[in-house]
Amino acid sequence: MGELPRPAVPDGPVRAFFDALHDLHHRAGWPSLRQMAKDVGCSHTTISAAFSGTTVPRWGLVELIVEALGGDTTLFHARWFATGSRTDTVLGAPRQLPADVAAFTGRAAQLADLDRARAIVAVTGTGGVGKTALAVHWAHRVASGFPDGQLYLNLRGYGPDQPVQPADALETLLVAQGVDRSTVPHGLDERAALYRTTLAGRRMLILLDNARSVEQVRDLLPGTSDCRVVVTSRDMLAGLVARYGATRVDLDVLTPAESVELLRQLLGSRIDDDPGQARRLAGQCARLPLAIRIAAELAAARPSAPLSWLVEELDDEGRKLDLLAAGGDDETAVRTVFSWSCRHLDPADLTAFQLLGLHPGQYIQVGVAAALFDVDERAARRSLDTLARAHLVTEPRPGWFGMHDLLRAYAAEQVTAGDARERLFDHYLHRARTAEASWADDERENLVAVAACSPAHALELSRCLATHFDLRAYYRDGVALHELAVRAARSRGAPGAEGGGV
Repeated sequence: MGELPRPAVPDGPVRAFFDALHDLHHRAGWPSLRQMAKDVGCSHTTISAAFSGTTVPRWGLVELIVEALGGDTTLFHARWFATGSRTDTVLGAPRQLPADVAAFTGRAAQLADLDRARAIVAVTGTGGVGKTALAVHWAHRVASGFPDGQLYLNLRGYGPDQPVQPADALETLLVAQGVDRSTVPHGLDERAALYRTTLAGRRMLILLDNARSVEQVRDLLPGTSDCRVVVTSRDMLAGLVARYGATRVDLDVLTPAESVELLRQLLGSRIDDDPGQARRLAGQCARLPLAIRIAAELAAARPSAPLSWLVEELDDEGRKLDLLAAGGDDETAVRTVFSWSCRHLDPADLTAFQLLGLHPGQYIQVGVAAALFDVDERAARRSLDTLARAHLVTEPRPGWFGMHDLLRAYAAEQVTAGDARERLFDHYLHRARTAEASWADDERENLVAVAACSPAHALELSRCLATHFDLRAYYRDGVALHELAVRAARSRGAPGAEGGGV
């Protein structure tokens, strides 16, 4: 039959589509309209219009023609989509952002970081610290700057359900943009290519919430800087920063002032009536936004009760996590949220996290952690680094790690102590007997905390450290350690030992 007439359309995506279709017809040996109509199952007039009309045909017809000619339907789908065709139904720009969080408070520096960032942003932090709240709040502020729409997808990286697979995520994001589900390619690479094609030349905001890893989001990144992507995760997503140039906004707990202000937003004048108790309440919640909101709900349920009632209730360490259980809502209970962070840890790292709940001080050195974990320092460092990437611990200065009080309480209730605590305390005592002055300087708060937890070690620690604390003018720590030693001596019925301390 020979070549069919080509439509008179200007250069651009539509012209490129028709050129590709005619080239495919040529490579297939120029079958006749009648033969193609028979293979496709339609009239030859429909086939003629598909090749010669000035309007891009619907995808279903294009797909059948391409299959009949032995072409690559995935490639043609991308070309078809590039013409601006979507589905037979006209859809508006997607507006998928969740509702803005009520009483959003603080985070001025982090909001400014998001404003300055370009292309890809990773909002990271521990469970319950408010990553989603920050991302959604910021997204609502800037939504008007993305006229082609806003996409939102919960990747379920941490939670009761299985994480969303990249291929499934791509299908959801494509359909949200108007792609007919029946035309979505089957393969991951083909879906990713089509996704990038749909976003080309468009200004869209894409919020990928609760990501488990870089691998989960890699194929969900657009191929253009016109779009903005915000990813939230408990993981540090180092690969997203290193390979894709993402800006990391690392979210810590609220400042003391922000914590009290959040309580004020939630409870009103009751906070101003007793600011001292409000500060204590925020501290008992470790200044973690999720815990503060749950505590505020508890207080709101008893409007006539003073804040001191709730403060006294939360003073009971054994009941604190029970009280912060969000009224039985497992998905927002502090304990459950923490458990999701631990679910993907390997056994050694999970054990390390749990054992950290036995440490009586605020921060622990790698060498001390090795004694607690009963491993060498290299293995201890590996576990601590893994926990830091998961935002289960922080490293405020090199070689020192800590966790906030609620995480420590959760770790402690999960651990089976065995001889780990005794091993830890013995390590401190051994180092106190033999260590250089700088080690004792760094560890003095932990040494006093050990003495407070273990009368059996208090006496010997007092003897070992009395002179050092005196020479270094650590009088307050020295007095505290001596008093603990005195109480230990009395409890053991050895009054003669009382004079052997500081």
